[in-house]
Amino acid sequence: MGIGFRGNTYLKSITQTSANASRLESSEKKLTTVVIYFQDAPQKVGGLTTYVIYGMYYAAGERLTLYNVDLSTLYFANPVGTAKNGTIVALGVEAE
Repeated sequence: MGIGFRGNTYLKSITQTSANASRLESSEKKLTTVVIYFQDAPQKVGGLTTYVIYGMYYAAGERLTLYNVDLSTLYFANPVGTAKNGTIVALGVEAE
């Protein structure tokens, strides 16, 4: 039995330079699987309500794996009071 392959590889990296929330993608980007790596500083991850990010904190070196997600719905920010800018790297498979 053969293995079926679908979707292109997705790879993107951004560096947060403030506590303001930003996204990896500003328009729809659906992925079947994505691993998000918080490279060098903690990050806050979640949705956005009235320009205030809500969600969870991830420490430098942690990974977050998501399935069947639209990356344009996720927001990232340096936690308030963090002195270091955080780099986020996302590697995934695009949905077809």
